Amino acid sequence: MQFKLFALAAAFFSVVSPVLAVTSDELGIDIDTSTTATIDASKAVKSITTSNIVTAAPALLLVLRSVVEGGQALVFDIVENLLANPQQIFEPSGQLSICNNYKGLIRVQEQLVYDLIDKHPLLGGGAFVLPIIATIRALDVALGAFATGLSVLVPTCAPGFVQSTQRLSAAFDLAISTYSSTSS
Repeated sequence: MQFKLFALAAAFFSVVSPVLAVTSDELGIDIDTSTTATIDASKAVKSITTSNIVTAAPALLLVLRSVVEGGQALVFDIVENLLANPQQIFEPSGQLSICNNYKGLIRVQEQLVYDLIDKHPLLGGGAFVLPIIATIRALDVALGAFATGLSVLVPTCAPGFVQSTQRLSAAFDLAISTYSSTSS
């Protein structure tokens, strides 16, 4: 599935616009933006209670949408770089910075997933189940595609990317399983 998103993004960039490579600094900023959106989503999940679920859950879905959009932007950055120069890797200092930023993103993504699992008793019985499952799947695909492309541009941290992404994917699978059990 992640390769379909990767191929779709590649096709989009090859048809729509000339390709300009994204620098490691720009990619770092996009990772930080996605991390901040994920932290905001995690806070929104934690704030949901029985007394505010009617208003907080729809707001949560909007925040989760921004997290997915951030993940998609990261995939487009990678595709843009790979199309511009498939042999390019980032400079060593840029690689280290991206490694650290990516570790932070994975950490907050995992926290968001486990926060969603913790709130399953509140969110799992209503109209929010399917949008939450769709969001989790979209994040899983986007971050998987991002990590795949990132391992090419940042070979220094490729083994860590794979391991972190597999751990996060397992958390996504657990969340999907948890929410799917109530959507049937």
